[in-house]
Amino acid sequence: MEFKDYYSVLGLTKSAKPEEIKKAYRSMAQQFHPDKNPGDAKAEERFKEINEAYQVLSDPQKKDKYDRLGSSWNAHPGGGGNPFDWQAWQQQTGPQHDFSQFSGGSGFSDFFETIFNSGASRRTTKPQKTTSELQATISFNQAYNGCTLKLTTGGKQREIKLKPGIKDGQTIHIPSGQGHDILVKVHVKPDEIFRMQGSDLEADLHVPLYTALLGGQVNFKSMKGTVAVKIAPETKSGTKLRLKGFGMPLHGKEQEYGDLMLIVDIELPTQLTEEEKELISTLAALRT
Repeated sequence: MEFKDYYSVLGLTKSAKPEEIKKAYRSMAQQFHPDKNPGDAKAEERFKEINEAYQVLSDPQKKDKYDRLGSSWNAHPGGGGNPFDWQAWQQQTGPQHDFSQFSGGSGFSDFFETIFNSGASRRTTKPQKTTSELQATISFNQAYNGCTLKLTTGGKQREIKLKPGIKDGQTIHIPSGQGHDILVKVHVKPDEIFRMQGSDLEADLHVPLYTALLGGQVNFKSMKGTVAVKIAPETKSGTKLRLKGFGMPLHGKEQEYGDLMLIVDIELPTQLTEEEKELISTLAALRT
């Protein structure tokens, strides 16, 4: 039979304390878990070895037997030169175990699984989960304020609450707790005024020509209400003005917002009177 050094499997020495054994097991089990290594046969085999080692070393009685027997586990009952008294060991554990079944099996690993009923693979194998992928389209206002979706899956209607600030293309994971999860990909319809840029918003600020030339202020209706925006004299078209905290709500964070970027769009006057035309002509002559 093949001897396995369980301490070596977990990267430990024989002097390792219970908390060290537990810590090493958790770290290695997470690294080689089948869910993190799909289709990797070597990782799966390593995961089984790690569980097998922990089943023995974490149990004081099993660990004590393992520590006392050591490499003698390699010797087959009835073989020559065995320094261990197998008959005495059988009296301790009970005569019901037939050791001969392991001579043609996988050896030491199967031996411990039967003696100690480790059942490692049965305990660590998780039931396979299934998922449903759904699509949902909401308005900009719903994305900003949050909303409740009514979706039908598996013949049942469910209500799913979306928090304020959800982004276009964001996927929401809805665990069911019954082995069937739901993935909802959210699409946000374009808005006539606001353009979403992650957690920031972008919009055009229409500024009259004379205000852009002489300076002043322009009122803008934001998602938080009307705000007065100061315009510096001789502001050019395309100038960007940032309003901090007037963007989208940060998803999952209360009272936190992105910024609003306003892009100046200078409006030219129309339907000029003859007097206005003369004044503009005079101004043009002064600029030449």
